[in-house]
Amino acid sequence: MMLSSSSSMCQGFTLGVNSITTTAKKNHSPNDQNSCTTTWHAPFSSSSSSPVVLRSAVEDDNDDISSSSTATAMEEEDTTSPPPRFVEATPILSSVTDPEAIRLRDELLTLAQETNKGFKSTPSQKKRARDIIEKLAKFNPTQDPAAPYYSTKDTTTTSSATPAVSLTGKWDLIYTDAPDITSLDTSWNPLATAKLGRIGQECTPPLIKNVIEWQRPDWADQLPLPFVGNSDSRILQKVCVKATASPQQPMKVNLELVGIDFVAPPATIVPINDVSEADNANNKNVQDDIAREGLLEGILRNNPLELRGPLTAPFGQFEILYLDEEMRIIRTNQNFLAVNMRSQKEWF
Repeated sequence: MMLSSSSSMCQGFTLGVNSITTTAKKNHSPNDQNSCTTTWHAPFSSSSSSPVVLRSAVEDDNDDISSSSTATAMEEEDTTSPPPRFVEATPILSSVTDPEAIRLRDELLTLAQETNKGFKSTPSQKKRARDIIEKLAKFNPTQDPAAPYYSTKDTTTTSSATPAVSLTGKWDLIYTDAPDITSLDTSWNPLATAKLGRIGQECTPPLIKNVIEWQRPDWADQLPLPFVGNSDSRILQKVCVKATASPQQPMKVNLELVGIDFVAPPATIVPINDVSEADNANNKNVQDDIAREGLLEGILRNNPLELRGPLTAPFGQFEILYLDEEMRIIRTNQNFLAVNMRSQKEWF
């Protein structure tokens, strides 16, 4: 399977995008876990009492694109490249209410869809994305996005309050122009041993884990091979870095490579009815998982692989250009861009 460990991969990317329009519900409490403001790791609250109309980027392996009408019309989908995949998601209420900022967000989401997350972007589309991001960055509502990654010393000299919006949580990539990411696409190679799926990032201080989903290749569907699993079989590659930031440069995050993990994705829990079933399950877990999910996924589900060295190594830096409750935009130290949306489905 392919392995990428270049620095920009560790700076906030993920695969899969669609722009759908949704109207935030008016009466949800910011503290209600079932409301539109629910996030993965950070408690969010909207600074605006008025609902806003947003578009949320989502992804699904099978579903067609669906969208609803808003005052901002979506551009027609590019038919020159394969359509991206989507999953259903519940959008998060953003505190950004400036009409120009909302327009720029929508335009960026539409462009991400047109370019298949940047994997099919032309030079003119890349320039257009940079122009949009440069303008949108001026509306950045978050002043301390990397606060959870401050050192203990820094947090004792600054406010101890948890920021309403921060890097923490799970993110899905919707656009990038980083070549070490776009080059991961295996769709051009019919004999590839794995098919690129989604790309995500989990930010849990002090670590940032960049997740690449590798799926079973399409050609395996045509061959009656043992231990290859099914069409849903996949494994996750995680590049793990230690992240640090400081109040003196609150928009920049420094990275050090810690290691690489290979794990199985979250499994659907099947309840066990009695003790005897539990005993049998303990004895047959590996065999059953291999038979159902394939050799690699079955093994990794029971024995995840974590590769760690005695030392860390410098792994670059990224600058946060824009962050609200729903969208994050960063620029790597190699001047590549990545746009992410809060992950709304537990796929890693």
